[in-house]
Amino acid sequence: FNNADLTEVSETIGRWYGVETRVEVVSPEGFAINGRFDNEPLGRVLAGIAMAARVKYRKEGNTIIFY
Repeated sequence: FNNADLTEVSETIGRWYGVETRVEVVSPEGFAINGRFDNEPLGRVLAGIAMAARVKYRKEGNTIIFY
């Protein structure tokens, strides 16, 4: 990711891992996320994004929710 906002990152994760995603933060476009993930497990990617964007996430069934 290169200066991607949280919505863009969330949509990309959905495509890569076949999950639904939802962003429940006030201003997801206010985040500029940079990073590279090559064949990483979903949990590792989510943890990295949560740390970079200073948000939390939870999994509900097949949906990842950033909040």
